[in-house]
Amino acid sequence: MVISLCNLSGYSLDLDFVAAKGFFVTATDTGVGKTLVSGTLVHQLINSGKKAGVFKPVASGCSVEGGAYLSEDAEFLHKCCPWLSEELICPCRFEPPVAPMAAEMLTGKLVNWKAISGAYSQIVEKSDLVVVEGVGGIMVPLSKDILVIDLVAAMKLPVVIVAHNSLGTISHTISTIKMCRNHNIDIAAVIMNQNQPCVNPQASKTNAHIIQQVTGQPILQTIPYDSSYKIDHLISSNNWENELPELHFSKIM
Repeated sequence: MVISLCNLSGYSLDLDFVAAKGFFVTATDTGVGKTLVSGTLVHQLINSGKKAGVFKPVASGCSVEGGAYLSEDAEFLHKCCPWLSEELICPCRFEPPVAPMAAEMLTGKLVNWKAISGAYSQIVEKSDLVVVEGVGGIMVPLSKDILVIDLVAAMKLPVVIVAHNSLGTISHTISTIKMCRNHNIDIAAVIMNQNQPCVNPQASKTNAHIIQQVTGQPILQTIPYDSSYKIDHLISSNNWENELPELHFSKIM
């Protein structure tokens, strides 16, 4: 089964995605823990005996060394899923730390949709299921006519929404849930992540309850703050497998 990419306005790209089983990890914002959740999830799936793959279509904020674009996120995902190459996991990369559409404008380099589609097809072919990590929040523009939510719709994967557990997340999380529902995107889970030291315990304590009460969407779990969850630390750590959070995905598999 092949799926065409079509945006919210009905504009269709001459591009196809192979249908797959798995999850699309999105978020309410950038820097809230998508990479941590994506890597941990694929690592848990592999350890449970599944042939799981991981995919990050586009990465921005890459460092450049000798003409190569190096992505910390892709490096961590490869560490969690070592049977796939880092290049296949993340086929399209930009140096500016901005949304991909902005990176296109700043660099003159376009998102390579053919490379993305081709890499995804290879991973799907080799995997029982795939964990796809998005870019920023679900409404981030990937290119002129395509938002992250369009990619989610094209891949037809249920989403895992990662939300920062701090002041301000209620509106962001409810908006993300509503946007998914409005476009018939299944929500597999919502995870609250305390990605920074808690500065407002009243908000952190009540966020999950309020979001669940307003939307009726269950919160799978809250990940507490732990400095060892930082991606740069996990990449360099020899004990990284024992430092990952425990995700409760058995509840939704």
